[in-house]
Amino acid sequence: SAERVVQHAKRTPVSVLDATQALSIDTVPDMTICLRKDRTTMENTVAIDVTASKANQFTVPPCPQFERQELQPVETFVVNAIAAKDSSKEYRVMLDSIRKPKDPPTLCKVLLALRGNTLHQLTGNPKSHAQLLHWLFRLDPFLNEKHDKLPDLYSLADAHFHLLLALVSANTVFLQSGMTALWRLLTTNAQEAPAERTGRIHAALATMLRLVPKGNSELFPIIASSFPFRTRPKQELEWYSRQCLTALQYVPTLHAQMLEMLLDKCLEMDVEIKIGNGGQVSIDESNHSLDNAEEEMFELELHNDTTRKPMEQDKVEEKVDEMADKLDSLMTILLEHIQAHSAKHGAHSMYRMVSPVFDSSILTTHRSKFVQFVILFICGLEHNQFSENKPPHAPVAQLDREFAAKLIDIVLDPYRATVTRQSGACYLASFISRAKFVSPETSCETISALLKWAEAYMQSDYSTRASDLREQCDLHSLFYTVCQAAFYIICFRGAESIRYYRSAIKSHERQQQLLNEDDGGSYADPEHVDISPQRWASVCGHPLQPLRFCLESVRGEFLHVAHVFRLLPPDLLKCLNVDDSKMSSRTKRRKPVAITTAATLANRRMKGGVGGIGQGSNPLDSFFPYDPYLLSHSHQFVEPFYKNWEGSVEDDDGMTDYDDGDQVADDSSVEDDTSALGDSDEDDDDDDDQNDAAAHMPRSVDSYLNPMSYISNATIESTSTKSSFQPGTPDEVARNKQEQRQAW
Repeated sequence: SAERVVQHAKRTPVSVLDATQALSIDTVPDMTICLRKDRTTMENTVAIDVTASKANQFTVPPCPQFERQELQPVETFVVNAIAAKDSSKEYRVMLDSIRKPKDPPTLCKVLLALRGNTLHQLTGNPKSHAQLLHWLFRLDPFLNEKHDKLPDLYSLADAHFHLLLALVSANTVFLQSGMTALWRLLTTNAQEAPAERTGRIHAALATMLRLVPKGNSELFPIIASSFPFRTRPKQELEWYSRQCLTALQYVPTLHAQMLEMLLDKCLEMDVEIKIGNGGQVSIDESNHSLDNAEEEMFELELHNDTTRKPMEQDKVEEKVDEMADKLDSLMTILLEHIQAHSAKHGAHSMYRMVSPVFDSSILTTHRSKFVQFVILFICGLEHNQFSENKPPHAPVAQLDREFAAKLIDIVLDPYRATVTRQSGACYLASFISRAKFVSPETSCETISALLKWAEAYMQSDYSTRASDLREQCDLHSLFYTVCQAAFYIICFRGAESIRYYRSAIKSHERQQQLLNEDDGGSYADPEHVDISPQRWASVCGHPLQPLRFCLESVRGEFLHVAHVFRLLPPDLLKCLNVDDSKMSSRTKRRKPVAITTAATLANRRMKGGVGGIGQGSNPLDSFFPYDPYLLSHSHQFVEPFYKNWEGSVEDDDGMTDYDDGDQVADDSSVEDDTSALGDSDEDDDDDDDQNDAAAHMPRSVDSYLNPMSYISNATIESTSTKSSFQPGTPDEVARNKQEQRQAW
């Protein structure tokens, strides 16, 4: 029977059916089997090539073909050398031909001969041939140009790959060495390699994993350990990242691990780019071993710095731009992959893989600036998928609400570290405020949940006395952070949230009047979205005074929103405004402009919007993770889903009716109060904008504690000009208030 198979194989390859009949096999595996006479080995050798399926794109090309008379002397030489082992001259010559390949045609024949009758000697006793196996796995078979005596440019590579596959198939102890050899060929000095070369390596690696499936779990450590360090050239980092994502086409089980690795690498670069509270940008070199001590820290002033030497300034710019460019490239590759995968498999599957990385790495990383936008991007993709061609009664996007619920759980979890809960509150406030697709219902529910926790905290035992303001801030840091998160969301989404809340109340009242009949409304239960003025008054008027420990820009903008929508009683609002005026820094701020280019994004972060860097004192040392995205290329993915600061609410946006019915504000009264606050803005961006005169608000709430002052740990670059106003006068208070309003 075997002789008939060999004779048949000499004439032509047989199909699966012919092979079944010849070997009298009742069933065959679901794979392509090709029986043929291998002209590169001895006469009666039968080679069986196994591939996964014809549809699989990762298939290894067949071995190069040579005439019999060319191979016979080489086969004899290899058999004798292997039999004599390292004690013969032939063995050492064979080693040298592999270690220092100078004759590609001869080396190709040697590799083909090793797949013959000598293969079992190599795999059966690997210790005796350790040196030969070492150089076989270290061989780089790719030629720079085609050789005349080789069929094509990749003949040597094909012979080498087939030998590696034969070794791994015969003895799985060579699996890790084989995968390491192929991955090293794929990622070493291959940035300019043609696609045909890269495809051959991926095909060999995919075939090896099909032969030994357990290699799927052993491949990732090889990939992770070989990832280039962040100081390597950008092209090398890009190439490696793309090859990692290409490998997912034949090893999809590594998808979650691969995403986690890429996100961690981006996070390392992200935290290395440091942006100070005053807008200074620097490179953190604490983990680097620098040859020159003068290069230990690079700092770039976004303001004009006359004290820095021009050459030093150029060096700082070069370092910052280089690291930002690398991070921008990796983020672009990652976001492209997320977009393509979500289009095929939906955004939910991608969110499930990225969410654990957020919990373990991103959330606990202080002042991450860019990597967290992956979550916002995925939620935005899901929103678009449900919004396009949405049929009636179709499901709505839920990832943004799921992510917000996760963050609320983190804030409320008493078993988590306080710093983690504070970080969760900052992420929650920034995500709800900045994600364009978040609904008013979600905003109201989030604010209501934060206020509910704050009220519970105020009712608990908080009587521990602090010796100074810094100690008080540390004792109640979580409470102040949660309150600041609620204030921050109101600054961005106050108008739509308050409208939704009042519409929900009216809808609920109509349903009660109709005896609980459905009137077609789609509003949530008012109890779940309760952001009534009574709740704000209880928080802001509490002896713990949360507004005093907020970021200065958040405090000022919240008081403006509270004035427009009458969220606070008039006496308390006046008292808080006076307190804010005394605590405000005297910094001349420019009116922010719309983001149109990557260059203006940096200016927007420093001067535009609530909570941006450079916006006054920051007692909690807090940050808002979804501040404007500053990377020039990858920002195009984030921009469609991002809500930029659109300026303060206008007085005309204020509501006239309040839930308690105690007060009704007409247009004239709102206009008068607004002029008293001095919030008229000019359209130009000059630093010498004219300010309207404003009246000083007297203090009328005796129960409210006296204003406190402290030295903030956040510093800003002062651009204020000389003025004839005297500190402490009503004009000075009004001027400070007006300068804050012009920043919005």
